[in-house]
Amino acid sequence: MFNPLPFQKDTIDKLLFTFTELWKKDGKQLPLVFKSPTGSGKTFMMAHFVRGLNRLPNWDMDKAFVWITFSDDLAMQSKKKFEEYFENTLENNLLTVNDINRGKMFKNDILFLNWQKVVSRAAENRILRRPDDERMLKESGKYFEDFIDGTKKNNRAIVLIIDEAHSNVTPDLAQQIIDYIDPKIVVHVSATPKSEMVAKAADLNSYVATDRARVVIEGLIKEKVITQTKEDLLSFQGKDLDEALLDLGLEKREELKEEFEKLGKKINPLLLVQLPNDDNERV
Repeated sequence: MFNPLPFQKDTIDKLLFTFTELWKKDGKQLPLVFKSPTGSGKTFMMAHFVRGLNRLPNWDMDKAFVWITFSDDLAMQSKKKFEEYFENTLENNLLTVNDINRGKMFKNDILFLNWQKVVSRAAENRILRRPDDERMLKESGKYFEDFIDGTKKNNRAIVLIIDEAHSNVTPDLAQQIIDYIDPKIVVHVSATPKSEMVAKAADLNSYVATDRARVVIEGLIKEKVITQTKEDLLSFQGKDLDEALLDLGLEKREELKEEFEKLGKKINPLLLVQLPNDDNERV
């Protein structure tokens, strides 16, 4: 089992304290915003936070979790990370969409869910939702709504965790689903949370931020990264800027690969390309 670094342990403890204090407040859909830089181990800290709730000496509430991501791959990746972090020592059952036919979540269950399968405007993508037209109901099996209804019938509270909340929460349809789940607490996890959500959480003393300086000191992220110089760009004059940047990235990747080989390390550097996205097209 992996042990948290000092700054991660402090953050996990703060999340536990903030969450349990927020739980005491009246109301539903109470926001807890967790801000932490990319590369700091957000999923790792969240996993230890969720597990930590099982072990608090004076807090044992009946709750289950819905962990939202934006793709099937990310949902399964998050589930796999829980399995890797804790091996066979985790008290929570880790569920996927294949478990929806169980009809409900039990105490401390965690459902890992691709957001698109419940909020997409396209019916063919919204495969987990109960159709409005009763003639379209499947002959057997449960829908997402049945799964949530079954959980609520046991007076079991739901905690909604939205991974990369800055991109995964879109208006209208998303809020409809959140209203249906009606979680006691919504945990927004992001390196760049939306300012309005931070303000709401701050009013409730439920805003938790990792100290970036401590992340840098631990070497998980760099204080400054030089990507390319002006001279680099000038060497690609006449080329489209996007093409020039890709070529520079590929060159840098080869340089890094050669340096690793000199050190005798079998490391194959990756070139990450972030494409423009339009949130309006997501749903």
